[in-house]
Amino acid sequence: ATISKFIDNDVHEHLKEVGRQVKNLWVETAESTGVGVNISGIDPLSHFDFQHNQQQALKTLFTQLMLKKGFLATNSFYATYAHTDDHIKLYKTALEETFTFLSKHIDDDIESFIDGPIAHNGFERLA
Repeated sequence: ATISKFIDNDVHEHLKEVGRQVKNLWVETAESTGVGVNISGIDPLSHFDFQHNQQQALKTLFTQLMLKKGFLATNSFYATYAHTDDHIKLYKTALEETFTFLSKHIDDDIESFIDGPIAHNGFERLA
């Protein structure tokens, strides 16, 4: 039944389109705010890294700010069939506000804006 639904609804095309939209939002928002990012990955499974010497602190702050706007977001995006145009519009607004904040404070003490510890990278917390 799952495979039939996947085929009947062209889920693969939806995943690629949603992923493309999010990657384009990252590019456009980074350019308009001056926040440097490197974007990689296939469209439905993509991520970005901040071009900054404190990229892990920026990633932590990004997650914190997006969470305050109602998004459990990080620098990765995994598209699902449940994502809609309305979700993308809401994400765009939150992303623009967050990147604007980051661009204004990128040369400040980033850690002073973070409410807790800087997030570990990958499996560092286990080693």
